Amino acid sequence: MRRLIAAPLITALIFLGGSAFAENPNMASCTGCHGIDGATGMMPDVPNIAGIPAVVQEDALYAYLDESRKCWAPGIMCQVMSGLSEEDISEVSAEFAAMPFKPANEDFNADLAAKGKALHMESCAMCHGADDSGEGESSILHGQRIEYLRKVMEQYAAGERAQPPMMEEKMTVLTPEQIEDIANFYASYRAP
Repeated sequence: MRRLIAAPLITALIFLGGSAFAENPNMASCTGCHGIDGATGMMPDVPNIAGIPAVVQEDALYAYLDESRKCWAPGIMCQVMSGLSEEDISEVSAEFAAMPFKPANEDFNADLAAKGKALHMESCAMCHGADDSGEGESSILHGQRIEYLRKVMEQYAAGERAQPPMMEEKMTVLTPEQIEDIANFYASYRAP
């Protein structure tokens, strides 16, 4: 039954997606959740992945593939990953990395965002940068969806999501209130 539904959906996404899909049909597996541009998916807990460095995206995809990163219900990421080869992962990551990042422009609490900025500068800027530009080997946090940010940071803080030791040291001491502050700070970003 799933295949009967998935085939027309993927066909429609390929048709709507234009040349990127013609060159790489695996992109259609991703755009149903992340959007054709990697930034306009319709689910609030799905990240914007356009513009995030390919190496970061590859690491995330391999983490799903080797199950060091658990899939959220209903487990769509794990289903998608089971059908991708190493070459597919490299190609899809490069395609999305080449797209411009678009902030989600979510609602946020300015008072909490101000507290979150201080926490970012103190604990996160060392790796993610003061302006969180996504340069190098870190993910882009500014402009992500607030629900996604909350969910991921809660998982990191609880030790439920694999992370580098330096990040784990910072994340596992965060309180729920601090997570909310930082999530609001990242959600406050607007494109210049």
